[in-house]
Amino acid sequence: MRYLVASVLFIVVLVNAQMFPNAGVGPGIPSGPGPGTAMGPSGQASAGAPAGAGGAGAGGMGAGGSFGPSGSGMIPPNPYFDQAATALPAAPTMDPSTENCILQFCGYGCTSPTYAAVCNSSATNVEVKKFFLKLQLFQGTLPLVLMLEGKRDFPMDLFMSVKDNLVSLIIGKYDQFNTAALKKLNLPTLLSLQFMECKNVTVGPTDFVAFSRLRQLSFIKSPIFSLAKKALQPLTALQLLALDGKYEPPFSPLEIKHLEEFHCDCKYAWLRDYIRKNPLLIQPKKEGDLFKVGMLHSEATERSDIFYPVNCTVGITDEPLDFEDETATPVNVPYSCDDIC
Repeated sequence: MRYLVASVLFIVVLVNAQMFPNAGVGPGIPSGPGPGTAMGPSGQASAGAPAGAGGAGAGGMGAGGSFGPSGSGMIPPNPYFDQAATALPAAPTMDPSTENCILQFCGYGCTSPTYAAVCNSSATNVEVKKFFLKLQLFQGTLPLVLMLEGKRDFPMDLFMSVKDNLVSLIIGKYDQFNTAALKKLNLPTLLSLQFMECKNVTVGPTDFVAFSRLRQLSFIKSPIFSLAKKALQPLTALQLLALDGKYEPPFSPLEIKHLEEFHCDCKYAWLRDYIRKNPLLIQPKKEGDLFKVGMLHSEATERSDIFYPVNCTVGITDEPLDFEDETATPVNVPYSCDDIC
């Protein structure tokens, strides 16, 4: 479970004791900036990291370069966050957390006035919606990172109270999840969608049509049962595609099946071709490369967070493959070697 704990820690940090008396603050953990802090130098929220000259900007794109399936450069600003704001809304006077949904004061390392929430597997949709309704703060401009665990329906009104602030959604511990459940959701500010510890995820050809602004799509320890050929076409702003993040030996039978199919099976040759044409999708990212919303920055990702390289001649073994002799940097580690398709 260490990978799950590590993944959640970047989102879930301890709550400021004075603001949220029901949650303790560990020693040595700083609290985030207090309410009323300005949202950046210009008082505006930024929807993307600026591209540096000759270096990596949003999603690691160099100056003058192009990126992604659309061949376009920087993504258009997000109108929901690009609004003038001289100060952040006042913080809630009471802890809105419920029995199974916890609001944390900070997101991504407690470095900015952002918020992260976790609803565990015991939280019913009734409790989740009640929790969201109590978050009156999110009617302002603070970005939200949300982890939602367990099997549940995704009705259209589930995220109604936070739809204009939800930047990152993590769906966890939901086996046989079908992304068709997300098709009717209206999440205009969503930039990151992750699946964590979900087994046998099914992705249909039109399931992501409503998420054209998505910059990160990650499957962390989440074997995919089926990925439709046209599923990724609507994601014209995508900058990170993590298909087998945090995979490490020894592999479960489902993980072996996933690795064999996605890296070597000819039925997914189209996917490997897509990755070869868009190599930045599987390159490591620095903090803030994927997005900057106000002071909320995307976390840094290493190669192990994105994919596990496979040599199709050798097959799946419990011995990690060593690509040091073939590449100078982790950036150049190939998704698949000896692909016969």
